[in-house]
Amino acid sequence: MQATGCPVTVQPQIHFASWRSGARHMPLLGMIDLKAWCRFRDRTPAKLAIDQDALCRACRPGPELEILRQAFAAKQHLFTADLLPSQAEAELRNICVKAFPLQRNRTIALQWQNPEVGQDLSLTWQLRRSLKQQAAFWPHLSSTFRAWRLHVQLSRRVKELKRNSRRRRREHWQAQLSEAEQASKAGNPLKFFQVVQRLAPKRAHARVQIRDPKGQILTPALEDKALADYWQGIYSSTSLPYQAVCLRESLLVTQQELHDALRGLKQRKAVAKDLAPAAVWKALASPLSCYLNAVLSKIWQPGPLHIPSVWARSDLHFLLKPQKVTRRPQDLRPIALQSAAAKAVLTVFKQRLQPSFLEAMRTLPQYAYVMGRSTHEAISRVAAHCKEVRDLLRSQSLTVFDRFEGPCSFCYETQTFLLKNSRFYLNGIRPTAQDGLPGVVLNIFRILRELGMQANPDKSTFIIGARGQQARKWVKRWVRKDSDGRKQFHFGGAKQDRVPVASQLTYLGVVLSYRNFELATANHRIGVAAGHRDRLRRILHARRVLSVGHRLRLWRIMVQTSQLYAVEAVGLTAETAKLLHIQTMRHMRAIIGSARHVDGDSDQLFMLKHCIPDCVELVKTKCDAFCQRLARTELEIPCFGAEGILQWAQFVRDSLPPPYIAKPRSQPTPASSASVPTPVPEDSAPSAHPKPVPLPPPSSERDVAGAVVASAPSAPTLAPSSGPPAPSKPANGFSCAICDQVFSNLHDLKTHEGKAHKKVRDKIAQVQHTEHGYNGFPICRHCGDKFSKWSALTRHVTRQGCPALERGEPEAYAKSQAEAMVTPHVQRPHIMQAIRENGWESLLTNADLCVDLKQRCALCYQWDPVLQEKQLWGHLLPSLEEAVQDWPMNHDDSKGDKPSEAKSKDLNKRRRTNDNPSFSSDKQDRKGKGKGKGKTKSSKDASKMELKEAVQLMAAMTLQLVDQASRVQLDTSFLLTMKNEPGPENLLPIMYKVWKAWKTMQEQEPSKLDKPLRCSMMISMLLEIKARAKKLLDDSEQQERMKALEWIDSEGRWVYRKWSPTQEALYLDQSRKPIPQTAFVEQLDQAMTLLVRPENMPRFQSRELAPEMKGYAVTFHVDIGLRSEAEPLWQIFNTWVDLQAWVLGAVRIRPHRLKRPPAADRLSVWLGNH
Repeated sequence: MQATGCPVTVQPQIHFASWRSGARHMPLLGMIDLKAWCRFRDRTPAKLAIDQDALCRACRPGPELEILRQAFAAKQHLFTADLLPSQAEAELRNICVKAFPLQRNRTIALQWQNPEVGQDLSLTWQLRRSLKQQAAFWPHLSSTFRAWRLHVQLSRRVKELKRNSRRRRREHWQAQLSEAEQASKAGNPLKFFQVVQRLAPKRAHARVQIRDPKGQILTPALEDKALADYWQGIYSSTSLPYQAVCLRESLLVTQQELHDALRGLKQRKAVAKDLAPAAVWKALASPLSCYLNAVLSKIWQPGPLHIPSVWARSDLHFLLKPQKVTRRPQDLRPIALQSAAAKAVLTVFKQRLQPSFLEAMRTLPQYAYVMGRSTHEAISRVAAHCKEVRDLLRSQSLTVFDRFEGPCSFCYETQTFLLKNSRFYLNGIRPTAQDGLPGVVLNIFRILRELGMQANPDKSTFIIGARGQQARKWVKRWVRKDSDGRKQFHFGGAKQDRVPVASQLTYLGVVLSYRNFELATANHRIGVAAGHRDRLRRILHARRVLSVGHRLRLWRIMVQTSQLYAVEAVGLTAETAKLLHIQTMRHMRAIIGSARHVDGDSDQLFMLKHCIPDCVELVKTKCDAFCQRLARTELEIPCFGAEGILQWAQFVRDSLPPPYIAKPRSQPTPASSASVPTPVPEDSAPSAHPKPVPLPPPSSERDVAGAVVASAPSAPTLAPSSGPPAPSKPANGFSCAICDQVFSNLHDLKTHEGKAHKKVRDKIAQVQHTEHGYNGFPICRHCGDKFSKWSALTRHVTRQGCPALERGEPEAYAKSQAEAMVTPHVQRPHIMQAIRENGWESLLTNADLCVDLKQRCALCYQWDPVLQEKQLWGHLLPSLEEAVQDWPMNHDDSKGDKPSEAKSKDLNKRRRTNDNPSFSSDKQDRKGKGKGKGKTKSSKDASKMELKEAVQLMAAMTLQLVDQASRVQLDTSFLLTMKNEPGPENLLPIMYKVWKAWKTMQEQEPSKLDKPLRCSMMISMLLEIKARAKKLLDDSEQQERMKALEWIDSEGRWVYRKWSPTQEALYLDQSRKPIPQTAFVEQLDQAMTLLVRPENMPRFQSRELAPEMKGYAVTFHVDIGLRSEAEPLWQIFNTWVDLQAWVLGAVRIRPHRLKRPPAADRLSVWLGNH
């Protein structure tokens, strides 16, 4: 039985299509539940249906207006002051129905209903029927000739029919294009997009399907209940408390004000279902303004204020949101429909109050959509803010050159807050991270809620850009993830006080971001333009219907307008200009049918042939028009910020890049004739990448015990290539050694070699900084390219990307500089002579040289803030390159004092406390000896009891201090446990050598030490771990071994492994994301840079070191400072907890635990017994 009670036939299995079984195909069994509410649709026509098109035409002079006036004249005597507004709405609706009834039986005139088209179709079908009848007499020769003649006539008739159809279709589309152009020139977007919808209709909106929390579709009754429950909770509260208003005097409204307000109504403005359309109020503005004036004069007299119920009523309707799936009531967009007469009355009062509001807003900045502002002004202001913030944030990213120059500017944090539906955003740039920001956002929501506005945090967006040492700490404090993994900014204590955080958001058709918002906006507009082009593909590629000119005009009107929307307000870069140019050329060549690989025309020649302007030129024209409009705008109110918007528009216009010029297809050119300069585009600089001189294989490595610890190879030297002589190189390009084809830059040459000849250049095995850097910085001494890291310079040379080396011009940049290239210290004759004559100690007399040596390497002159630690303790670290050098600091172990002897010389060391809590018990039992009569027995017992009570109180307070210190250490302390077993991975012998060398230098040459022992030992340990980690990157055999041991994952990243007490083994921690090996090396560099400041690590302590330590392991206590400068160091150590990368040194790092020391436990036991 169906839901309606009708009997049905049950079919258990219905065959829909053939299925294939296999790995990629799976048969499914589904059940279709047919219900009455979803099978049928109510098609009952409305009782009062109005022809809206005819009614809208009545708003203009014409026959429709005369018909409406005649219908109203018969009812005009009813429109007096005694007629209620609700009755007037009903009478006007009846008048509209009588004047313009909706003809539902009328069908839309189709093309085949055209008489001319009908005649052509009739003749074609007559010929086809005659040919079919003649087929019965084909055995006769006369019948055969007659059928042949009919077949020829039918073929000609069909061709003529198709030709006429294409002509009519062309005329129809040309008329639509002309209408769209006229609407665009007249500034009528409604008419323009109506034509667009007719030519290329969009995809129908998805059907509204409200679902329950389990995902089941609700019935109509349950849908209505869900909508009512949700929106009643939203709109049940009033914005202001209800209070009776009494008028002291009459509110006088003139008839002319009402007439102007009624004529200003939009003719297609939606109203409630049972109210009169807005078009009839607009068309009959003259007589209806008299009626409204009489009604207002009657009801708004001195006394209690009365507002007609039909004017105070609003009907709630829901719309679908574009590009969103509707599953919940909150996914719908609510709109309130009011009476057209009420809107006209409100317009009158708005015009009266607007001058007063504008005067009051002079001191307040106004950036919303108000008088004299458009969406382009709003976009310009937000884009200018994003540009300013991006420049400030980028200034905080320091390269090696910035760190060498000295202190940087202040740190900044900024935010943009977009409040959905209310079109409101807050932005600001503030020095340092402000804890008051959550309070600001909380006040925004509180004020909006107090005013009755429904500010939904879920539909709002918060963009945060922060740089500085406190940035990560601030973001971690206020930004947290919810159960769905989305980041939320918590600005209050309540559960609903949070806003989603995003890296970018779409605002008025553009993309806002603190990064490359120009590129994001261009990609968004390119996607929108591609969607319009896909909808018009059938028309744009109809070569037999429309000419090329008409199709190009259609593309400009409907595709290019979306492509270049708001670009003049956001800005254009060279990258975005290239993307826009590429999309334009793809569309144009597809429309015209001119492929580049077929006709060989360059983009510039193609654009000249078809008079197609470049995208940059079009944007410049739009920028000029925008600047002229802003310059002509004269607003009396200065708070709109017109001057700032005009400055931004002029900046965008002045910073437009040159038009993008695509690389021309190079023709084979012999290298011998390439000396003649060839025209090269202006924007493609000849940054050639020639063939570098190959380097010899690396020298033999020094064997070191252990598979992980290995010494660095020796530096390679340049040697002439031992191959066939290279072909003659052109003066202004790079020629292919195989086909002699010339290219403007090295990148094109390498691309050509890979695609045409399948040739891939080998990477240079070893690259030394001393041979390719410039003055100790990552600057290529050959071509002059600057890099932020030394690894980038190494990659530049390793992949044979240096154009100067390809041309055979080594050190071209160094020779062209006015500043002479600085040689390393060991290569300077006067320094080497001073060392030979007076020893290394003679260099200490030169203060400038000492300062330079603390931060620059004496061998390669590379600048490094932790260089001094490498020079002092590098010879003790077997994995560093400095270990192979003959350092003067490399003293014999027999020299110097023993650690026990040196211990007595540490005058600044604090005394360790005695761990035995019973050391004072003997003293308590001893009786004092002295002169005097002494005290009585009772007084002695009292004093003894007071002393015991005092000891107990002191013990309790001591335990409290120990517990408090343990709680503090939870946020500041880490434990480094080093395994004490013989092997090359053991770091304890290295730590002992560094400790002993530091003590020796403290006695003999204390001026060389500018850091305490704890920092020097920690930096030395990190240097050794870094050297071991870098060697593993190039050793494929060790990489496979570490994967087998589950130290790294399949992608080569260090994993986390925790100890399981139950299984007594380490297990893989899936909750923490693995760290790439290169990232671990960068963390080591950052930690060493932070350890230059001793206050960042106030403690690095263990038991006394010895040449041979006893015990299975040795524990080092590490304390991180509480200052903001030490926060990044704590983050790094927290990342290293349970990280398998530390197995390179047999080290395990774990945080401090809330556990008392043994001495405190013994004191607690004693206190419990007493």
